[in-house]
Amino acid sequence: WSQGEGEIKRLEAPAMEFGPQVPAHWKDGGGPPCRPSSPSTSSSSESSEVDPAERRRRMRAERLRLNQQRRETMSELREYQWYQSAWSQGEARLEAAKVRTQTEEQRGWAEDLEREANVRYEQAETAAERLLEAMAKADLYGSEEAAESWAAHEKAWEGFEASMEVAEPLRYEDVPWPPATSGLLSVMAA
Repeated sequence: WSQGEGEIKRLEAPAMEFGPQVPAHWKDGGGPPCRPSSPSTSSSSESSEVDPAERRRRMRAERLRLNQQRRETMSELREYQWYQSAWSQGEARLEAAKVRTQTEEQRGWAEDLEREANVRYEQAETAAERLLEAMAKADLYGSEEAAESWAAHEKAWEGFEASMEVAEPLRYEDVPWPPATSGLLSVMAA
């Protein structure tokens, strides 16, 4: 058994194939269906018959076709990139508008809450002032009713003093007498 015979036997042995299998019609020389057959796959008898000028013409035509295809692909790619960029910019603008709207709404809500708090504070302050006035009057005069009657007396007394400038005879009914003073001195003394 010589070395040459071993090589022949190795070539004749069926090869174990791993991975995806090549379709049978490709093995027969058909090639993948999407690729056109190229002049390099033609037989040697055909290549000797092809004129070198014809071969250059075919190669030039193929280069032109490939360049045209490349330009079209690049144009489509640029158009796709433009649309993708415009889409991204539009989404960014929408997101910015959304954030701006949410911020304005939150600011408006905060202002409304602050206004409501200010109104409540003013109402509470006014109520506290009235309460303090009523308590002061009650402390001074003994009760709120007594304080109101003394306030009415003060107004009447001011009117009486203004009418005194006119020289008319003074009658007992014209004098604004103070309200009942029972218990007033005891409250003032305390």
